[in-house]
Amino acid sequence: MPTNVLRHNWAGSFSIPRVLKWKDEKLMQTPVEELRAYRVDHVMYRGEKVEGVRRFDGVTGDVCELVVDVDMGDANNFSIAVLKTGNEKVVIWLDDSRITIDRSCMGNPILGNESIPVNSRWIPYHKKTVKLDILIDKSIVEVFVNDGEYAMTVTAYPEGTAAEIEFFADGAAVIDIDKWNI
Repeated sequence: MPTNVLRHNWAGSFSIPRVLKWKDEKLMQTPVEELRAYRVDHVMYRGEKVEGVRRFDGVTGDVCELVVDVDMGDANNFSIAVLKTGNEKVVIWLDDSRITIDRSCMGNPILGNESIPVNSRWIPYHKKTVKLDILIDKSIVEVFVNDGEYAMTVTAYPEGTAAEIEFFADGAAVIDIDKWNI
């Protein structure tokens, strides 16, 4: 686990292969199609209401793909906590102005000399619906928004092994879930 704290003097990531394409004056990024061949153990939920904290049977894992269609409805915030082991987690959250991926609750911090904090990243987003394609591979979390409109990656080094996935809405949101082990 390379981190500045452990004196490796670097913290980087090698993400999954991506397809890049230019569409409507914008660079789109999506996972390569070949990754779908590794999907197994499909779990699916449709039209599920989330108010407060909610978990779903079969929706766990630290090597998986999770596709979530979110309709925020009247929710002020919506979040998905992945790689959750006790108090550790990586959180993808949405509000009325942005989508954020936050790894500040991981036991092993990534600290460096950057002028911008490295624990979270966000993109501007002002819609009440979104499709999130989340790929988790032990120590990396990749989020692709709306079929590649945006892509975000964080490294995370959980100390635990539970790898729970938890959903939260402040208000009522409705989601569809497709989850596969990889």
